[in-house]
Amino acid sequence: MNPRARPWLRTDPSEASTVWHSFASVLDTSSTSTSVAGAGVYVGDGLVLTCAHVVNDALGDEPFTPEPPRDALVSVAFPGLGEPRDSLTARVSAWIPAQHPAPEARPALPGDRVWTGDLALLRLQSAPPPLLRPVRWMPMAERQSVRAWHGNGEQFTFANGAVKLYDGPVSYIDGPLEGAAVGPGYSGGPLWCAEQDAVVGLVLGIIEPPPGGFASSHVVRRFLAVPWQSVRSFLPEIAPRSHPGRSPHRPRSAGYSPALHAFNRLVADVFRDPGRRAEQAPRLADELELDVDTDVLVGVDELAEILATVPRALAVLCEGLAVDRPDSASRLMSAGLAAGASGLLSVSERRWLLDVLPESAAARLEEAARSAMPHATLTSHLPPEYRNAPEEERLRQLVDVLEEFRSDGAAVVEGTPRVPAVLRAVEYLAALCGEPAAGGMREWSDAVAVRLGVARSALGERREDARVWALRESATAEPQPRLTVALEPVTATGYRCVIWYTSGRRDETAWQVLADDDTRTPEEITRLLHAILIRQGAVALPGKVPVVEFLLDSNDLDEPVDTWDNNAADGEDPVVLGAAYTVILRCPRLREDIGQRRSWQSRWENLDSGGLLHLTEEYTTSLQVYGALQADLNASRVILACAPRHRAALRAACMKYGIPVVLWDRGAIAAGRGDPLVALMLGGSARGLPHRVRTHRARALAQPRRDAPQPALVWDDATALPPTSRWSDPIEQEQIR
Repeated sequence: MNPRARPWLRTDPSEASTVWHSFASVLDTSSTSTSVAGAGVYVGDGLVLTCAHVVNDALGDEPFTPEPPRDALVSVAFPGLGEPRDSLTARVSAWIPAQHPAPEARPALPGDRVWTGDLALLRLQSAPPPLLRPVRWMPMAERQSVRAWHGNGEQFTFANGAVKLYDGPVSYIDGPLEGAAVGPGYSGGPLWCAEQDAVVGLVLGIIEPPPGGFASSHVVRRFLAVPWQSVRSFLPEIAPRSHPGRSPHRPRSAGYSPALHAFNRLVADVFRDPGRRAEQAPRLADELELDVDTDVLVGVDELAEILATVPRALAVLCEGLAVDRPDSASRLMSAGLAAGASGLLSVSERRWLLDVLPESAAARLEEAARSAMPHATLTSHLPPEYRNAPEEERLRQLVDVLEEFRSDGAAVVEGTPRVPAVLRAVEYLAALCGEPAAGGMREWSDAVAVRLGVARSALGERREDARVWALRESATAEPQPRLTVALEPVTATGYRCVIWYTSGRRDETAWQVLADDDTRTPEEITRLLHAILIRQGAVALPGKVPVVEFLLDSNDLDEPVDTWDNNAADGEDPVVLGAAYTVILRCPRLREDIGQRRSWQSRWENLDSGGLLHLTEEYTTSLQVYGALQADLNASRVILACAPRHRAALRAACMKYGIPVVLWDRGAIAAGRGDPLVALMLGGSARGLPHRVRTHRARALAQPRRDAPQPALVWDDATALPPTSRWSDPIEQEQIR
């Protein structure tokens, strides 16, 4: 065979690289004849992950012995790299004993058919083999197809299965009634998902049928697994590894693709010269960690296949090509993305970005991205496990999602590539940061823009947009003039109120403007509030729309105070409270005990990075709200889209359990009107929500629609406590009637 006709890639990079270069065998040294106790997986930094009961078996202890072995040495081999009995010694570094799942949460006992935990982290006592690589993790999800192997590492022992139920710390996998089945010796081994080209969990054990005769209703080929999400929760010291180049070839769509055909022709044209392929191939293999035959020169057809199907391959190649042939690199990148190639950033560009982003950047970059692209559906692209992932992994996932938006939607110079959304988001974040972080991010943007062929003027426009936005955010973040109105309904159309005012200075305490027993109509209250703000000179302050916050009882939160107006006479300027001012609601009586206040303060501190709960029509009881909030202790915002008859109870539960921000559609007469609220909630920074709601109310007056949402907003700032109500005339303070 002509050596040039052999493929450049030695093997399919999927299974060989992600499993066999990290697969471990845990050897049974408790008897004279060494055998395999179970499997494990190398996670990097000299650490091997397996099950605790596998270690117990290897040492001759009872499987569910809860105490970690002291000073015991465990033998570990790596069959993918050599003979299984060429072993290394390891000691237990971390120990999570097996336990029965909640609510019992007791230590696992012999005979238990379901358990969780059961993890052991082993530290090698000598340097790991040079070819050993850390496993690539991805979250487990239902309907994933997975594969496991016996601990001896023989490939023919593979057993297939499908994730049927992902239930927190333990998952249930069903195997087909053909081929090998998971059995003894598989415990602790990696569960490899071909579609994700990653390990998504570890095998815990099989579910045995109950004692007695076997019946047709008994479980067949079902086994337990601990998902990656639980591994990460139990052992946060295991850092997730991301190897973009190890993703498998993505299957091409069947049929003729004009875009792909054009891309293949362009690759053939640009890389017709073997010398040019020889220049770029080593860098491509190195950056993507591809297992290639160095004696073979990659062919044009194989190169086109790799560029179209291996994530980031196109970006890596264009990055190198742009040094001498920027026009060709720009044309290849555009054609490849049109043909479906994956990965806008090269491996080094992505690594560079993660290095220059400031600490705790995930939440800040997410908020910047929402403000940079208010009409993009960023939330729907984030994976379900994103909110609970560690900071580093959240940042990686967010950058990957931002790459999916190939354009920020704004205009560019004719004939030049569009500005990717990730560049716009990074520019917005840079505008909020000081030096040197901002300079590092802008340097990165400049370099990526040059490589992509983005016009300098287009990037400059985004940079100016970011600067203006950051100034506006800074002004919004400054204290604003505020009227606090304690409102008490007296009659169907009459209200009694106490009013306080503060200019917003940090050193100023709100002073009481009005406290009497007069009953006023909504029109009179609107005129009164407007007159106070004019008197204080607050209305004319540029860029600082005053806040009017109403203190209400929990049963009165649906009062349409934002729609109240002054019933303007001829020649008089109209005033609609919710359009002229930032109208928000508060209910301090729901925070009476110390536990409720601490929960409220904690969730407010997490406002910028905390989770969002969307309570749909499935939520009908306060107990459900309690469960949802206990499951997400960082949640700080709620969209209340439940059935209207349940709204008051669920809203009160949200506030009672510490949620400071609750948004609902007061005009909804049925459930299912949540999408406009999602757009309002996620259309910018978390702290910009009151401004967005006011803007929405003003636009609704300009362009009335019968089905337009009527948002009501509880905004309970834990750093600005409401004043205490006094039903008596203030002393030495002017009243305004």
